[in-house]
Amino acid sequence: MLALVLSAGAVACSSDDGDATPATAAATSTPATTDTTAPDTEPVATDTAATEPETSETVSATTPDTAPDTAPDTAPDTTPATADTTPGTTEPESTEPSRTEAPETTATESTVAGGGLLEAPEGDAFYDAPDPLPGDAPGDLIWARPIDTAPAGSIAWLVLYRSEDVGGDPIPVSGIVVAPADPAARTNAVVTWAHGTTGLADKCAPSTFVTNGNGGSLDRAMTFIDQGWTYVATDYEGLGTDGVHPYLVGISEGRGVLDIVRAAQQLPESGVATDSQIAIFGHSQGGHAALMTGDIAASYAPGLDIVGTVAAAPAGELALIEGATSAGGGLGGFGLMMLAGFLDAYPNLPIDAVANDEWKPLIEQVAETCTSEAFALAGNAGVRPNGALNEEWKAVLDANSPGNVVPVVPVLMVHGDADGTVPPVLSQLMHDKYCALGVASQRNIYPGADHGSVIVDSAADVIAWITDRLAGVPAPTSCGT
Repeated sequence: MLALVLSAGAVACSSDDGDATPATAAATSTPATTDTTAPDTEPVATDTAATEPETSETVSATTPDTAPDTAPDTAPDTTPATADTTPGTTEPESTEPSRTEAPETTATESTVAGGGLLEAPEGDAFYDAPDPLPGDAPGDLIWARPIDTAPAGSIAWLVLYRSEDVGGDPIPVSGIVVAPADPAARTNAVVTWAHGTTGLADKCAPSTFVTNGNGGSLDRAMTFIDQGWTYVATDYEGLGTDGVHPYLVGISEGRGVLDIVRAAQQLPESGVATDSQIAIFGHSQGGHAALMTGDIAASYAPGLDIVGTVAAAPAGELALIEGATSAGGGLGGFGLMMLAGFLDAYPNLPIDAVANDEWKPLIEQVAETCTSEAFALAGNAGVRPNGALNEEWKAVLDANSPGNVVPVVPVLMVHGDADGTVPPVLSQLMHDKYCALGVASQRNIYPGADHGSVIVDSAADVIAWITDRLAGVPAPTSCGT
């Protein structure tokens, strides 16, 4: 996701693309240490994204946007706005921007064979939601289609389901559901996965990689299928489906992560029921999304039994990220995606507070790009206004940053001390916020692990932590150590 280096009040970014695949048969983890270094004494992390890229979302190099991004090794000396960490930030209101209308389809309010309110169309038409949107509530399954390439021992579906944007308007969101093929192996537990940065365009949606014959998300799912757990993975709003992806808009991401669980409840043979226990897990951009999902779960989806949240290498303080990316240069791609996503989610935000005449055309163009293309588009664009210094922008950035409400579930953060993409100080900031709120937060640091390899190195610890939460074992905490 965002490669940030914080030191002496400066924040620097470098690029990454996609997210790493957990080991499918990890028997052991690299021993973790509890990091107690205060943020102001955190060593400066060297930006190594160009030589140490994050593992791609997919296994195959033939999928869109799989080439690693590169960014300057020297970070500009940028002083970010001070992030507001006061608990109780409220969600801003929004008006949903206009969307391109899909062909009108009459919905039948009964479940068809295979799950969903309607029969699923073939090919890429799967992502073209009917108008009006079927269903009545978030999580209603619009349609589903079996995935023929599911790994041995699993069954899988491509799904389209109903969710809500930040303004409360209904939207379609796509994703995948993977379950153990043997009903006897299913344990009534679910892991809902939040993916890392892929871009803004529909072609960047992880589920399209699967439907194009690449196994990334399905291979990742087997880590959890082997435990008897069902795996669900949202594409997020605007990836695959109509509209701009609200990149790093945590409220939107969190709703998509929760609603796909509700959609899976309507799939025969998914192993997901209304009383299923649910663990949230995400990496990079998805680490941020996972934390936000845990934050909003009690208010947005109170009927779901969430047992805990795992965030790998999460970035969280969006005001800091905005301050860094406003410096332009090699950091511009991330800022460009974030501006386009926030302006789509909150169209009343003042664009002049974040963009000058050089940046405004780029914001319009970036919606059709994946990560590498976004960085190419930003190119050598110069400095732009810092939105974190604007009251309206600061409010929405804080509302979409984790740790501003008290989640009702425990948190585990895992981070590599060699992460040159999202340095460990960022998870330290999140951990400190949760501890101050009284959350049972555990933060593990993995010596030598970078942004991608931390997923593999922490795999056994993550599985064990989730297993204990499902069993009702009290969550450990490293707060105050």
